[in-house]
Amino acid sequence: MKQILTLLVALLSSGVFAAQSFSGPGEGVFPRSGSVYPCSEIFLNFDLNEDQFKLNHGGYICGLLQAEYDPFTLDIRNNRLLTGGVDIGSIDEHELNIGIDDPSDNSRFELRLEFFDDEIIYHETWYENQALMLTITGKLRKLKL
Repeated sequence: MKQILTLLVALLSSGVFAAQSFSGPGEGVFPRSGSVYPCSEIFLNFDLNEDQFKLNHGGYICGLLQAEYDPFTLDIRNNRLLTGGVDIGSIDEHELNIGIDDPSDNSRFELRLEFFDDEIIYHETWYENQALMLTITGKLRKLKL
């Protein structure tokens, strides 16, 4: 799981739009227990160009459930997202998709960002032993800087 978080932080540090910041509410859901946590904020700051996606800062605040991602950079080659030469996802003008498996604890992390004019629809999903453990979703608006 630590490897996934480290890789996620590295991925979110790269960007698709130059110096863009987005923030908005959402919710965190633990499907097994049915627990739902309102997210007061999900936030992303990233740079994006044709060669790299760089996450500068990102995370969420969902009551007691909080996370902050370390900066990371992903290379973009033929609409594929790469870290250290390993293909972990795809990107185009409408969507970013990342999927990272961690065989050490049989977990998987998935992130999908859907890009609209001044909004991003945020979908984060965590699996453990192929069972859905957590989803974080929200609608983020572009911040005027």
